Amino acid sequence: VKIKGKPMMENLLLKAKVFGYRNFILSVNHLSKSIIEYFQNGNQWGISINYIKEKKPLGTVGSLSLLDPNKSENYILMNCDIITNINLSELEEYHKNNKALITIAAHIRKSKIEYGVLETSGIKLKKFSEKPILNHYINAGIYVFNKKILKYIPPNISYDLPDLLEHLMKINKKIIIYPLYESWTDVGLIKELNHARKQ
Repeated sequence: VKIKGKPMMENLLLKAKVFGYRNFILSVNHLSKSIIEYFQNGNQWGISINYIKEKKPLGTVGSLSLLDPNKSENYILMNCDIITNINLSELEEYHKNNKALITIAAHIRKSKIEYGVLETSGIKLKKFSEKPILNHYINAGIYVFNKKILKYIPPNISYDLPDLLEHLMKINKKIIIYPLYESWTDVGLIKELNHARKQ
């Protein structure tokens, strides 16, 4: 899928390169042949690209079980269907400074309730808010994780991020959020993709 004539993944790689990142691993399954043919080893962009080739779909984090834990202390994981100006080096520094196992970039989304909201205790009214605007942190699909999480990901089965997070929270591992104030768009929806193409 292209934005301004370039595949979305190419835009993500080039933005990461601006922040000093040169080594990338692409986890591929669907359309893997086309992706590998296009990006090859990354030399044409002055970067290095390796691949995790899933023999079967392994979910959103299952393929991470195939990473070499000796390659890096921390990894940045990104969904490829997002457009963002996040400063990746600041995100990684924040993760290190807070000594977290996983850091989740969280985009702030406002939602307006079109009605008066009643907060109650039983049937007793405690607070009345007229058409409040609520702030929510939503998952931006960008993470930093320490290599120690690799031992918690079961090999060769489909495994999703919510399952991993739930397990790590149960055993009291440190997971934090990084408030993302920069621009961010999820183009997994056609409406958002068309909007991004017009920018």
